[in-house]
Amino acid sequence: MEASVRLTSDGFSAFFGLVKESPNVSGYQVARKSFESDLKELVEILPGLRGIFRRTVEGAAEGGDRELVFRSGESIHLERADGGSVVLSLEAPLLEAIVEELEIVRGRLGDTELRTRTGIEAPVVDSLMAGLRTAIPGHRS
Repeated sequence: MEASVRLTSDGFSAFFGLVKESPNVSGYQVARKSFESDLKELVEILPGLRGIFRRTVEGAAEGGDRELVFRSGESIHLERADGGSVVLSLEAPLLEAIVEELEIVRGRLGDTELRTRTGIEAPVVDSLMAGLRTAIPGHRS
């Protein structure tokens, strides 16, 4: 089952910041063993995702990379770009894994450390996380 996620410029910055900080969270003794390797793979696709985001926001998303392969053949697809945002589609289980892992990062950092490490305010991150959660098919508020 596919899920669609809309990322604004602020949302993408928050997403990028959380994912970039994820390798540092492993030092906080995260319980889930797969957490570190899952986020490592997500960190590896960030440059490509950032490139897609920049090209689409700048209006030059014709052709080029519109798909990023994630672990085990799962992928993130660029559906459309409009008015400073992008809509990405991805498999629902992949989105669930991303949300779960980013929530751990968000929770471990807290508001002050989040701002210090990423330069992003907590309300922006919280808005991103709420949007990601509601994009999961079958999500209940």
